[in-house]
Amino acid sequence: MRTDNTTTNGSYPGYHLEGVEGYIYKSEFPGTVPLYRYYNWTEHYYTTVSGSYPGYHSEEIEGYLYKTKP
Repeated sequence: MRTDNTTTNGSYPGYHLEGVEGYIYKSEFPGTVPLYRYYNWTEHYYTTVSGSYPGYHSEEIEGYLYKTKP
């Protein structure tokens, strides 16, 4: 189940928090581009380039972001 504003207080073996890389918007604003989410039944792939990726299927637009600092 996917929910917005998900946080976790646990730890995951092999992973560590490096910080916040950035933020995305739920709605499109002038100058933003869509962030597409693809899935291959094991992992997600995120990209700003819409296309066909072997083994992955398109799920949705995850949000919108600026590719350069506004």
